Amino acid sequence: MTNIKKQFVNEQRFIQRVDAALPENSMIFQLPYMVFPEGGKRAQFGDYDHFKAALHSRRQRWSFGSMKGREVAVWQQAVSALPVEKMVEELVFMGFRGIYLCRSAYRDHAKEIEALLTLAIDSPPMLSESNNELFWNLEPYVAHLKSSQTDVEWNQNTQRVQQQIEWTKRIKSGKQ
Repeated sequence: MTNIKKQFVNEQRFIQRVDAALPENSMIFQLPYMVFPEGGKRAQFGDYDHFKAALHSRRQRWSFGSMKGREVAVWQQAVSALPVEKMVEELVFMGFRGIYLCRSAYRDHAKEIEALLTLAIDSPPMLSESNNELFWNLEPYVAHLKSSQTDVEWNQNTQRVQQQIEWTKRIKSGKQ
């Protein structure tokens, strides 16, 4: 099997596992945040490599591909720059149920952010066969966070985050 075919099959298998881990139409936030279009290469990661996940998936909604300068992209860039624990919370209140990360996009092979995410989410990630792609299922984190708040607090936090942008309607309808 050629290296390209092996990589394709590995990515396909991993995304199938991600798809199976979440309910259909769950939103998955992709790290690192990459400008689209023409954001440029980052470490060993091409500027359109995040599209591979969506190409292999028919069940989920992926964050990459929001046009630079538009409200969704501005929010994604801002949330990805937050301290990791705060970022995860904000993603959950926005409705995201997974975080997908590609190690090859980080000069340190994502060692620092992987450790911080694992600590914040309190769960190890799912790992691809190539050890390049990671996925954190946020469903258990969501349940824990919800149980630590009243319904009123949960709704207030959700509204606070979702009012920052009006994109959830477009994402939920599949129109970004």
